[in-house]
Amino acid sequence: MPFDETSPAMSRLLARVDTAGIRETEIPEALREALRGGWVRRGSGAYVLAAFARTPGGPYQDLVHEESTVNGRGMDDLDLPAAGPVREAAVLRRCIAYARAALAGRPAGAATAYVSLTLAGCDGPAPTGYVTLCGRYEGVRPYIRSVADLHDGSVAAGVLERRPAQGAMAGTHGPR
Repeated sequence: MPFDETSPAMSRLLARVDTAGIRETEIPEALREALRGGWVRRGSGAYVLAAFARTPGGPYQDLVHEESTVNGRGMDDLDLPAAGPVREAAVLRRCIAYARAALAGRPAGAATAYVSLTLAGCDGPAPTGYVTLCGRYEGVRPYIRSVADLHDGSVAAGVLERRPAQGAMAGTHGPR
């Protein structure tokens, strides 16, 4: 399974979509370019992808709020069919590939990627993907407490975790 935790809707989606052999080449070029730019640490202590660092500043409630706001991105899908299983599979695979690559490149601490698919669109409902990236900080509430508790059938959500190596410094609250 590609996720550490899933909502019931994501579990049903994973039963229909082959997620074996996902590669970084499935990530749309614009997001691959953002990943190539690497991560920066803001004065607040938040880690953001450098390509998105110019996102206007807060006020943010905490580091998770800042990181999820700045790093969250919709998945490019204009080259895909308007609906159907091919679109659904491609959007999910792109989101997983992007989430994995982003977490692998994040420089410090525990981090989480939230992948969600929902039905949206201007020309009728079509599977649309979104990836939210943020750290896990002691004493700071996670972006979503439990994806498994999301029972709204319209949102398929999964969580990918990156935990620091044993003995590595965990995330902090940033400068005090």
